[in-house]
Amino acid sequence: MWCLVGYLTPESAWERDPNGVWKGYKGKSNYCEKVRHKIPRIYNHKNLTIPTNNNTTSSSSTNTFMAQPVNSLSNYTYVAYAFIVFSLFIFDVQLARKSNNHPNNQNNPSLVHRPTTTTLQTFPMWSLILTMAFINIGTTSFLFHASLTRVTQTLDVAAIYQGLGLLLLAYLCRFCSSTASKRQCSYQRQWWTNTMAMVVGVFIMCPLFYVYKSQINTTTMFALLVVLNFLACGTHWYLHRPSMQWWWLVVVTASLGIAVLFRQSELAGWGIQCNPTGLWQNHSAWHFGTATSLFAAVMLFRSEKYVEDGAGGAGGEDEEKGKKNVVTMSEHETKENDGVEMVAA
Repeated sequence: MWCLVGYLTPESAWERDPNGVWKGYKGKSNYCEKVRHKIPRIYNHKNLTIPTNNNTTSSSSTNTFMAQPVNSLSNYTYVAYAFIVFSLFIFDVQLARKSNNHPNNQNNPSLVHRPTTTTLQTFPMWSLILTMAFINIGTTSFLFHASLTRVTQTLDVAAIYQGLGLLLLAYLCRFCSSTASKRQCSYQRQWWTNTMAMVVGVFIMCPLFYVYKSQINTTTMFALLVVLNFLACGTHWYLHRPSMQWWWLVVVTASLGIAVLFRQSELAGWGIQCNPTGLWQNHSAWHFGTATSLFAAVMLFRSEKYVEDGAGGAGGEDEEKGKKNVVTMSEHETKENDGVEMVAA
């Protein structure tokens, strides 16, 4: 994707306007952090005074790689969470492989009354996709705050849509799974549902976010995706009542609320003071909060559990089969024990 963007985008699209305005897109330069611009080589003096949004002047550094260092580096919170999600992907793959290699994974009594795995654990590829989504958000947002160009701003916002959209698709796939009440979908149907959702999400939905980003209202789209994720999670819980670690929902709500508070304060210019040259920036709080909220949403999704009767964790007809299997095994073990006693006698 990056090679394609770099090849198709004209060089002029990456040029940064010396006045803090990139490609006619005003309004985003009201970030508190002082915008630092790299001085063109044609200037021999060490410092150059440039105008800011407040009709004042500020001195820019001659060796600044990032226009907004704090706002740029704070995006690696997403990358830090990505490593955790990736480690969960590795764990789920190893667990699934061990379960598939179990000699009696269908008739083993120890697998009866066990909690079923979630969609993320049953299909670990979701965790790998979400890992890449976290990394993509952190990388594109870093590039935007470092360069303040129109093209990187488009990549930044579209990456946020991408992460929320992929999480929503994974949530929706949860409706086609085995629950404690009934067998909703066979494993084969679950596999096709999740695989098609992954293909559509990665190769169709995500590119469309980039293509139509300029025609989408950022605030409306972000709010819509967040609300849809909450509705998907809440609806599934209402219908099937899984056990969940609800404290993750508290983390989701609190971190997202704090992030929105800081975001609105910098846009509207109220309430929260900021030092333009300090190490703490209000917009970096937006990065910390949204990254934590997205990660907590993934963990909330993973915490869904059911305790089902029946071998293999299935309900309905499989439940009865599981009980019969357990009875059959118990009778078989009893006969074997009686045979051993007779031989010993």
